[in-house]
Amino acid sequence: MRRRTRRRLRTTIVVLVAVAAFVTVGQIHRTPDVTLARVESDMAGTYANQFLLANKIAGRPPAGPIRAVARCDKGGPSVPDEGPGRNWICNVKYIDPTTQKPASIRYELQVRGEACYIAINPKLIEKPSIKDAATGTTVPNPLAQFDGCFDVYDSRTSTTR
Repeated sequence: MRRRTRRRLRTTIVVLVAVAAFVTVGQIHRTPDVTLARVESDMAGTYANQFLLANKIAGRPPAGPIRAVARCDKGGPSVPDEGPGRNWICNVKYIDPTTQKPASIRYELQVRGEACYIAINPKLIEKPSIKDAATGTTVPNPLAQFDGCFDVYDSRTSTTR
């Protein structure tokens, strides 16, 4: 009887260790919450920063902050606007501070599970460089392609507009 109790105890301990390991690995590899609200919020802010950087490189004086608004969609109306994927599209609208006119630009996003993304503008990627006004050298265009990451610990978990 004592042998049987030890065997059961050993089996129970092995099972508990295996379950604990599975839960721990599951927690480590859990993907952050990729939501429409988070993608739109970060894309708008990151685009505004890239816009100002591009103007600075081109030698245009800063005209103040740019307020951008992004409207994004993942894969069309039949696909939920959440989760990682290569099929996010964002349209960014803003008032161009140099002309004071409304403008918009479209980006294709590849959103990864760790809450980071690559934004690519198909039109600007054909001309991926601009001239640096300060040095006269050709440098990458900050608006053609850029990376961003969003905060998965904020309150923007809603997937509705």
